[in-house]
Amino acid sequence: MHVILVWRAFTWGPSRSGVTSYIQNIAGALSGIGCRVTIVRAGRQREQQGCPDQVSEIRVETRPIWGLKTARYGLSRLGLRNLSLWLGLLASEAPLERWLKNKSEDEPYDIAVFCDTTVPEGWLYSKHATTPFLLSLRGGSYTRVRFSPERTTSWERAWAQARNREMARRSPFIYCPSKALAQAAEAEFGLPSESISVIPNPVDVELWTPGSAGSPRDNTARILFVGRFSPEKGLDTLLDAIPLVLHEVRHGLWFTFVGANPSHACSQACCCRIRSLFNDLGVPDRLDLRMSLRREELLGVYRAASVCVVPSLWETCSNVILEAMACGVPVVATRAGGTPEIIEHGRTGWLVEPGNPKQLAEAIIHVLKNAQEAREVAMRGREHVLREYTVDKIARQTLAFYEECISRWGSGVRTRA
Repeated sequence: MHVILVWRAFTWGPSRSGVTSYIQNIAGALSGIGCRVTIVRAGRQREQQGCPDQVSEIRVETRPIWGLKTARYGLSRLGLRNLSLWLGLLASEAPLERWLKNKSEDEPYDIAVFCDTTVPEGWLYSKHATTPFLLSLRGGSYTRVRFSPERTTSWERAWAQARNREMARRSPFIYCPSKALAQAAEAEFGLPSESISVIPNPVDVELWTPGSAGSPRDNTARILFVGRFSPEKGLDTLLDAIPLVLHEVRHGLWFTFVGANPSHACSQACCCRIRSLFNDLGVPDRLDLRMSLRREELLGVYRAASVCVVPSLWETCSNVILEAMACGVPVVATRAGGTPEIIEHGRTGWLVEPGNPKQLAEAIIHVLKNAQEAREVAMRGREHVLREYTVDKIARQTLAFYEECISRWGSGVRTRA
């Protein structure tokens, strides 16, 4: 089977988003069971770096449109930043849609997968598709609108919801990585959640493995946070919990923060706030702040951790949780989004209410003071990942779903309308 994965902002290397992580993982997983995979993104052609031999990457060059820059500037000045962005995407990403159309005529592929709803090329392609296509709902636009309302006006949020609903309606087949996101899509798009297939994210259990018995975490307690420094990741909750943790466990305690997008203004502001907090607490030497690590570097960070904290206000199907559990690291997370579908409280990890620093601190302290229980829970967490989230298992579930979609397309299914 030849699968086309479409994501305009995709890149190999350190992941900056859950969508990128998913494409990296699923592309390798599908190629591992014999599929031909092509990733299509916008940008200038250049030598591929970091992708597996069985996966090809095609960059479709986009060209500026006369007058577009002026129109977008005017919309931005009127406070319609998202509309300006969408206009730019709709105009400049149209070449992706044309490439797919020409590709389906010249060298047919079996199925095209558009990752997330905010893809104008998918909306354009759906109008005259001759080859099966589907929507892989990742949840990015949902979390941005819900947890970062200050970035958009109410009119823009309503318009974005209508746009996403239209994209979902035009997609005859949709799948997502958690039941929680399927239910959110039901509320946002008006689609029955049972009509959205759920296939969780895969995790490479051959890469993400526990460290040796002599790992640094046997001698030093290290609390780890991995994720974007954005509102939905709950970083504020963790920062409010840190003084409470230090009050109970003062000596031999280190904190590691691993972020992404170091050049982004939000990331820079969060880095300043984190450093300021540790300076105010009088423990600046206990902070290890890193950005955009490669997978091999991140593996060492996981292995050195005593506990991985995921304080998110929302998670679709957290790659960080799966990776930490695969590495045999105890996880403290929030009952947010799809996280309770991964973690069973007290058995494979610990769950607390989102936005509650006191509960979060108590759970972290419990893990640090009960090392034997933490090791047992971490072991059960890894066993759970090995049973349910391996690359091979998720790849075969995904391939079976693609085959079902192709069959239904052949029987005449075209839209949900």
